[in-house]
Amino acid sequence: MSIKDLNFMQRSLLFAKLASIAYNEPKEVKKQARKLGFTTIEFYNNDGAQAYRFQNKTDRVIAC
Repeated sequence: MSIKDLNFMQRSLLFAKLASIAYNEPKEVKKQARKLGFTTIEFYNNDGAQAYRFQNKTDRVIAC
């Protein structure tokens, strides 16, 4: 299922979960993101600003 197929509440919950997941240790981040259907997880660290990119075939989400 694609993010565009979710209703507003479902999208909001997904984004909140991803933002929360981003605070975990990298191994746990990957584990939890995969449970949500994301296959590519990449960490970015630029001068103390950190973010994750969560991606699958249809969606890409940046969580800080």
